[in-house]
Amino acid sequence: MRPYFDIRLLMANPKFPYAMELLDTFKRRQVPDKNLLQRLYGSPKADILQKQVELFFQKYYKTSFTIREHDIDAPVDIYNTRTNLEKDLDYQKIHNYIIEGKVPELSDLEKFYGNFSETIHNFYSQYVNNNLKRRCELPAPSHLNRVAGVAIKLNFNSDGGYKYGAIAALHDVIEDLFPVIRDDEGNHYDFAHYKDFVEKYIPEEIREELKILSNHYDMILAYVVKYLRDNDKSITKNNILDILKWMTGKEQWELNKYIRKMILLIEKDESINDKQIIEDIKWKCYYELYLNGIANASKSMNNYRLFEIKGIDLLDNFHGKDVLSLDGRIRSIKKNVMWAKLGYSLSSTWMPLNNHIRECMEDAFVAAECVVLKDLLQEQSSIDFVMAGLLKFKKLEDVFYI
Repeated sequence: MRPYFDIRLLMANPKFPYAMELLDTFKRRQVPDKNLLQRLYGSPKADILQKQVELFFQKYYKTSFTIREHDIDAPVDIYNTRTNLEKDLDYQKIHNYIIEGKVPELSDLEKFYGNFSETIHNFYSQYVNNNLKRRCELPAPSHLNRVAGVAIKLNFNSDGGYKYGAIAALHDVIEDLFPVIRDDEGNHYDFAHYKDFVEKYIPEEIREELKILSNHYDMILAYVVKYLRDNDKSITKNNILDILKWMTGKEQWELNKYIRKMILLIEKDESINDKQIIEDIKWKCYYELYLNGIANASKSMNNYRLFEIKGIDLLDNFHGKDVLSLDGRIRSIKKNVMWAKLGYSLSSTWMPLNNHIRECMEDAFVAAECVVLKDLLQEQSSIDFVMAGLLKFKKLEDVFYI
């Protein structure tokens, strides 16, 4: 098992082995033994719970499936590096400034970011000036600094320069700051001036890499949804497509290449549900266009550092998943699985990448089990919580099955 708090806390419960056995029956899509249910929930509820599980898997019948097995020897490189990073006094000094809502001193940044320190200092100043926070209410650069610190300690700057540490430290700046920074005339940048923003703020040496790591599809979809709402139009597949096609008629510089990919994806996908259309489109763009784009770019460059940075980014978000809603935690787990599956598809012989893929997949697997096990270990309202556990299990099937 992974060296994480969640699973250790659950394992301290004397009924943990029984809950784990029940989860294993879920994975096999079998009706649990009545004696097992009695040990977990008592005799009076065993019959109804047994029927409850049976009906659930009849409803969600699977003709064939392969259960994922634990990778018990999966590396913990990123986890251990993050732990060791916190012992670095120079890192602590930078991070303390950030947590206090201040911009780190340029002289301190230079120890980690070298010739990119001034750029990072300027960007972090923008974060502070615009009071940008994470969902946990910590200053947004705290995440950037953690991701960069791990990347640097994992020797991403192996050529003696500072490029990949800087890329890691700035991987979110386009998505975070493009909507809020103002130009010289005091106006917010719009998509027509995207090129001006990028060329003004991002050094040429890392410009292409930061664009690859930026989720332009989320930015574009957010604009489309806002436009439709501002104009009192319903958010439907056809209306979204109409606005995207209208946008391609404008001079959007290279953003058009993202918009056209979105149009093709939305047009061909008949599974998009109008009732949850925004989430559906975000998810499909995230995996098929955004993550795939990072993977393909890394492969074409024969350099997997960008793909690895995205993995560290996802694991850092995952590390703080407990501050998220339940749906947010499930999305975080599923994003890590998406990244790991794509990583396997690269068929790379680069061992550090393969180690990180194994770590990411195993972390996600254990976290998915914890989500379900917490419900199965509830002592009251067992009928409710077992059903809740089954529903979460269904949402996480792409983790539990290969």
